[in-house]
Amino acid sequence: MPPSLATLARATRVGLSAARTSEEDRRARADQRAMALLIAALLERDDDAIDVGAHQGDLMRQIISASPQGRHLAVEPLPSHALELRAALPHNVIVEEYALTDTVEEGEMEFLADPHPTIPGGEEPAAHLAHHPEAPARPQVNGNGNGNGHHAPNGDGARHGYVGGNGAAVTNGNGNGHLSASRRKLQVRTISLDALVDRHSLIPRLIRIDVDGSEGTVLDGARRTIRHYQPVLLVEHGTSLCHGGMGQSSPSFFQQVSDLGLRIFDLDGHGPYHLDDFVRAVHGRRIVNYLLRH
Repeated sequence: MPPSLATLARATRVGLSAARTSEEDRRARADQRAMALLIAALLERDDDAIDVGAHQGDLMRQIISASPQGRHLAVEPLPSHALELRAALPHNVIVEEYALTDTVEEGEMEFLADPHPTIPGGEEPAAHLAHHPEAPARPQVNGNGNGNGHHAPNGDGARHGYVGGNGAAVTNGNGNGHLSASRRKLQVRTISLDALVDRHSLIPRLIRIDVDGSEGTVLDGARRTIRHYQPVLLVEHGTSLCHGGMGQSSPSFFQQVSDLGLRIFDLDGHGPYHLDDFVRAVHGRRIVNYLLRH
C-alpha cells in the first residue's frame, strides 16, 4: 500500500528540516573558521578587543592568542559564566558581569535563568535569560524610553538574551512567554559598552557582539566607542529571525548600522551589502555573522 499524502508531507518536512539544520551547521563551522582567521590577521600583539556575550570564553581565547599583550574585555551577564571566565582567563582579560544596554548608568533587572535550554548545532546546554513570568512578552524598549523596537527573544534555545535599559523582556524559545518550573530568579546588572570602555580606558580594535537578538541595543550603547575608535565589529544578527523569533528586523538593523557610518560584509567576503541584498542574506541564505566596518 503506497504511503498516504499526509505521510509523504510529514517525511518531506522532516527532510527539509534536516537539510536546513545541516546547512546551518556547515555555515556555523565556516563562520567560526573565518572569525579565527580574521582575529589572527586583524589584531596586533598589543591591541585591545571586546567580547560581548563571552559565554564560556572560546572566542576570547582566540583573541588572547592573537594579542597576548593587549587588554581585553569579556562581558557576560550570567554569574556562573562570569565566575568561570575570571578563573580561566589570564590577568589581561577584564571580566564584567553585565547585560549591555544603551544607558550609561548602572541598572538592574530581574530575570529567570534556565539551566537546560536546547542548543542548535550540538553545543552543550548553558544557562540563558528569560523574562519574569508576571511580565508579558513585549517589544524591547531602550533605556531612554523611545521604543525603537529592539526585541530579545531566545529563539530556539539561544544561550541567553539581552535587554533594554528600562526592563524589556526576553522570551523563551517559542516566544510565548511560558516558563518552565526549572527556571530561577536572577538579578542582572545593566550598563552600556561606552561606560565600560571609559571605565577601563580601552582602545578596542575589535568588538564581537553575540547577544541573541539584542545587538541593536548593544550598538546603541556603544555609539561613542564606535565613532571615536572605529573598531572592526563582528556581530551576530538574525539567529532568532531565522527560527521564527521576533529579534530586531533586518531593515531596522541595517539602518542603525548605516547611521553609525558602518558597512556590512559577510564572512565569505561579500559586501558591502545594500539593504535588499542584506535582507536576502539573513532570511534567504540564513547568514547570521557579519563584519561591520567604516
